[in-house]
Amino acid sequence: MKTTTSEIIASVLVVGGLAAAIFLPFVYEKYRLAPNTAEQTIVLTGIATNGVWTDEDVTAVGYEGHVYSAAKPRVEVGKPVVLRLRSADVVHSFYLPELGLGPAEVYPGHEVVLRFIPKITGVFEFYCTTLCGNCHYFMRGLLEVVGPGSGEKVPSYLDVASSQEETLAQDTKALPVCDHDHEFSPLPDRVVERGAALFSSLSCYTCHGVDGVGGIKNFNATTNPVPSLDIAAERLILFEPEEIATVMNMFEEGKSFEAALKKPPFEAYGEFHEQLELYRKTIREGITAQKKDPNGVAPPLNMPVWRDHVTDEQVDEIIAYLLSLYKFEED
Repeated sequence: MKTTTSEIIASVLVVGGLAAAIFLPFVYEKYRLAPNTAEQTIVLTGIATNGVWTDEDVTAVGYEGHVYSAAKPRVEVGKPVVLRLRSADVVHSFYLPELGLGPAEVYPGHEVVLRFIPKITGVFEFYCTTLCGNCHYFMRGLLEVVGPGSGEKVPSYLDVASSQEETLAQDTKALPVCDHDHEFSPLPDRVVERGAALFSSLSCYTCHGVDGVGGIKNFNATTNPVPSLDIAAERLILFEPEEIATVMNMFEEGKSFEAALKKPPFEAYGEFHEQLELYRKTIREGITAQKKDPNGVAPPLNMPVWRDHVTDEQVDEIIAYLLSLYKFEED
C-alpha cells in the first residue's frame, strides 16, 4: 500500500506532538527553576523564638538552640527581586506595606515566593502580622533599596526621623531585639513600677516607643506616627498636679473609681472617669488602625487585644505608669 505525502506529514506531526508533550514540561521546569542572573534573590526565614526574619541558613534540627540575627537585605532599584519566605516553626505573615507586598501567610515546610521590582529608593519596614509568640512584636526589619550600582546606604525615615522616633531606632542595627533570656525580677511594690514592668514585658514599647514617647511609623494609618502616651494625663482630663496625685493615690491604695463617683474627689472627676473607662476598654479590646487612604494598604500596626492576658488590676497599673510619665511645663 502506497503511503501518501500527507500521511507522512501527519505521522511526523503526531510523533512530534507526543515528543513535545513528554519533554517540554521537563524543559520548562528546568528553565523555570534556573536562576535568573538579572534577579536579586532574598531568602527570609521567620523564627518565633528569636522574633526575627533571618537570612541565615536555618536547619530543622537544633535551630531553637541558636540565636539568629535579623536580616538586613539590600536590593537595587529597577531590578527584579525574588523574595523567598519560609517559616522555621509556626505560621507567620510577611507584610511590607510601602512596597505593596503581603500580607502573605508563611507556613512551616512551605515556601512562599513574592516577586517585585522596586521603583523607588529608600528604607522600608517589614513585619510579621500574625501573632506568633512572645517575641512577635519584634519581628520587624528594614529592606534597603539603593540606586543603580550604589554601595551607599540610602537615608531612611528612621535616619531623618524626629527625636521621638530616634529613641527606638535609627538604622537596622538599632531595631528592638527580643530579650528572650530576660529574667523577671520580683513583682515591684509600687503600682507605677508594676505598670512599667508590664509595659516592658508586654513589648508595648515596640509600637509606643520607649517611655511611651510614640513616634513609631505606622504606614497609611490615620494616626501616623503612633501617638505618644506620655500625655495620658491630658487625655484623662487631668490638668492639675493635685488631680493626678489624687488619682495616683487611688491606684496605689486600690480604691474603687466607680464608688468615688458618689462623692467626687475633684470637680472634673466625672469627665475623668469616662476617659478612664475608655482607656481601660482600649487596653482590653484593642484597636484596629484606620486607613488614611481608604484605597491604600492596611496599616501594619494595630493595638492588640489584651483582655485574656492581663487582669483588670494590671490594666490600671499600666494606666498609672502612663500617668507617671506626664511632665508639667515649668512656669
